Amino acid sequence: FLSTNKNELDENITYSLLQSHGRFREFVQFAESRGKFEDVILHHINEEKYSKALDKMKKLKTATLKKKLAYKHSVPLMREQTRDFIDFLENDIRDFELPKLIAAFMAVPPNRKMLVVDFLWHYCTETTLCKEKSIHNIYVFLLSEIGDEARLDEYINKQEHLAAEMDENGGVLFDMDFALRNFQKHDLVRP
Repeated sequence: FLSTNKNELDENITYSLLQSHGRFREFVQFAESRGKFEDVILHHINEEKYSKALDKMKKLKTATLKKKLAYKHSVPLMREQTRDFIDFLENDIRDFELPKLIAAFMAVPPNRKMLVVDFLWHYCTETTLCKEKSIHNIYVFLLSEIGDEARLDEYINKQEHLAAEMDENGGVLFDMDFALRNFQKHDLVRP
């Protein structure tokens, strides 16, 4: 009935009726038939079916909509599907803006923070050097929090080297006071 009469039915009333009567499968089918993929993705996230939400997001046709929904739902997806969401960003979005993902980076549970550290490593030290101070501060924060002294040392050395090469802003790309406070908080300060 819904698929054959989808163009004659009022969208909002139909959504409301289906949801109020617990007909979620039909709600999803109707929303998909109307091309309302944002509603479908939101439904899956509300139902805590993060993998399904991410799968639907991957199937979207336009890069603009993918990016918009990736930013909008980044916190629950990064928190619950860290590896898969990072893969989605790298493979499907590619030209994402790291500052729009800061809240998502902070929402990652402790047992998956290393995945975010590895992801940010490339943007803070390797391939495409991000010049956003906030991203470098998040990177320093995460490294301090997990206590990865070797990587912190390597990062700081690279930053000093880059700062000497660029000499644009006369310093490193992270806030030194912020970094020192984090080092002290996590007992990473050496005499």
